[in-house]
Amino acid sequence: MTAKPREAVPLALEAVAALKDLREAFIRRFGRPPGRDDPVYFDPDADIPRPMPLDRTHRETRKLFIASGAPPEIIYAFEKAGRIVTEQNKRFLTQAELLEWDEAVRELRRIASRA
Repeated sequence: MTAKPREAVPLALEAVAALKDLREAFIRRFGRPPGRDDPVYFDPDADIPRPMPLDRTHRETRKLFIASGAPPEIIYAFEKAGRIVTEQNKRFLTQAELLEWDEAVRELRRIASRA
């Protein structure tokens, strides 16, 4: 059975650099380049390539948001919705997913305005 081709998504230069870094880390950890079935975000503590646990992925993403100076409402929306919404990826999301994100952003803005 042949895998269905995925739609190509253009990446920002920073994303391309991050993927190259992940590839190099994979090679250092497992001694070989990642294969077609290997996870992009892998568990660096595992003896064999396996996906990074979701809770750890979220913690690491949150750290990156904070380190990059992301607005608090974006961090909050990520934590509440479990996704990152950008101009580039929002066309792939359902209306319900977009609404969930937008509501989380507005919620933190309301909370912050009362403080």
